[in-house]
Amino acid sequence: MKRDYGRRCALSVKRAVALTAPVALVVLAGCNGGDDKKWWDHSKAEAPKSAIQVAGQSVSVEGVDGEVDVLLLSPTSASLDTISGFMGTMKTAELKEAAPGAYIAFGDHLSLLSGTVTDLAGDGSYAIGKWTDGSDSSGATYNRNQGRVWAVGRPVDVDLKPGSVMHCTLASKTQPAAMDGNTAPGTLLDASAEIRRGSDKDRAEMTLSLRYSIGQDAQTVTLESLPGGYTSRHKEVSHNGAQRSERYAVASRFLGRDPLRPYLAASYTLHSPTAGVISGMVALSCS
Repeated sequence: MKRDYGRRCALSVKRAVALTAPVALVVLAGCNGGDDKKWWDHSKAEAPKSAIQVAGQSVSVEGVDGEVDVLLLSPTSASLDTISGFMGTMKTAELKEAAPGAYIAFGDHLSLLSGTVTDLAGDGSYAIGKWTDGSDSSGATYNRNQGRVWAVGRPVDVDLKPGSVMHCTLASKTQPAAMDGNTAPGTLLDASAEIRRGSDKDRAEMTLSLRYSIGQDAQTVTLESLPGGYTSRHKEVSHNGAQRSERYAVASRFLGRDPLRPYLAASYTLHSPTAGVISGMVALSCS
């Protein structure tokens, strides 16, 4: 997975989409004409808050040659047909922290204007967190039940050989948040991933397993995606005896110091039975 710089572009996901590293991606909120008012409320762009709070502790990421990898990519509508944010390599000088490991600005791509940085975790190789209860430079606002997740880490080149398998276990996470803001943040109880590349495959595939609870929902889900990129797919699910097709999205990035034992940061967005669309971020330790 080679390092790269993000480029500005717009993306509307009309069908199942998979973007693999080393593609870097920027989707500016101003390019997305289909934002969901429940999630990104542009009518409240001038939020009344006047300060940024930090809840929790983390560690500043040590870049490589003045560079870090950033994962700040998420769908902006309940249908998951538009995404916003940045995914790629960025100069460390472009980042701003409110406290060690509490990132609040990613160059001219996106900045937190007011609110709280929470769900912090990291060890210097990576940092993850969530913006909540505030507003950002895209014009988006979120209440205390909503938020935007991000990950920052050391760039690392991971070369999965044909026939290889990598297993990943949970290192840290943000709490799942409901897109409509009507349900209090839940709990991610466990997460794991298996990354495999068949002997006849030209790219690796990942199975991400999540066990979570939020509101009245307690679920275990399995999401198929491509590691190191963005994947949007449909999944057939059964609820109350009926089958229906739902879309989910996973964005991921390898981070860390050791290409044989990297971290994998993965953001997910999926449909939960009663809480509706939820999202979060996990950092997985892989080997």
